[in-house]
Amino acid sequence: MKNKIAKKSRYFGRLEMLNKIVKGIYQVVLPLPYSLQSVNSYLLEGENGYTVIDTGDTIESINVWEQLRKPGIVIEKVILTHTHPDHCGLACWFQEELQVPVIVSNYSIIELERIKQRYLDGSPLNDLFLKHGGPKLPKAVLSSPSPFDFLPDSIYQHGETIKFGNDSFEAIWTPGHAKDQFCFYNPELQIMMVSDHVLADISPMIELRGEEGENPLQDYFTSLDLIKTYPVKVALTGHGGLIDDLQARIDEIQARHQHRLNQMLDILSNDALSAAQISEMIYKKQNQRFQIEQFMAIITRLLYLESIGKVNSKQQNGKVYYQAIG
Repeated sequence: MKNKIAKKSRYFGRLEMLNKIVKGIYQVVLPLPYSLQSVNSYLLEGENGYTVIDTGDTIESINVWEQLRKPGIVIEKVILTHTHPDHCGLACWFQEELQVPVIVSNYSIIELERIKQRYLDGSPLNDLFLKHGGPKLPKAVLSSPSPFDFLPDSIYQHGETIKFGNDSFEAIWTPGHAKDQFCFYNPELQIMMVSDHVLADISPMIELRGEEGENPLQDYFTSLDLIKTYPVKVALTGHGGLIDDLQARIDEIQARHQHRLNQMLDILSNDALSAAQISEMIYKKQNQRFQIEQFMAIITRLLYLESIGKVNSKQQNGKVYYQAIG
């Protein structure tokens, strides 16, 4: 599933970070201080300079960008795929220090306002976690400032054609991993930039926001079905290796989700259980970060199962419990 170019692009303190995908399109692997280890950014060459897709989020990443600029690389603009810190954390640095315009989606503008409000009013996700019997979110998660707290220079929307360097890409809204996640597709090259929507090595985290009526796993499945309709020779991911058979990788991810859904239905066939109880039965003890992500995954699956009529929920003593139907 993984392109050979991507296998060579791990970050080991080297500054030779430009990995050619095709003519005029390059991958830059930027270091991260946690388990994913790195985030993929992309440079697309144009007559007026390079378009950067996503920025990274560390001082080490700034060092990489500074080294890349020394040979005379001119950056024309930055495009953000979504507002998670590892993808947008240096956008303000590009904008203020390098005077490079930053372009985001209309959904990212909505996310900016939501994030600002969350830090003013507290996180509804914390309340949702507690209602499902889960852990209280750490203060660092609830009170850390948004890396997206800046004014973008312009906005793109779903279905719009955007110039990345010399090539044109269609913007495709693909919510699931993030509400504002976008993929970008070039029909001539049959290249799709999938960011974190599809990854070669792991199943992407599905973002839970704690909002009334949300069903992020359903959104994700719908988005996967949408991009399966595009003929793709290579998919450029946000982390890890490239993908040379996107449809097969999507099938693998969907099958893995279905396996977990069936496992949860089996667990809920006899007893009504909380998300926390299900999580303890399925996952071994992990560090705090993985515990939060796994608990979030359980809740998103329960919300999905209830939406398709496979489970019922009830509240008891302020906690939510689920049981399989039939």
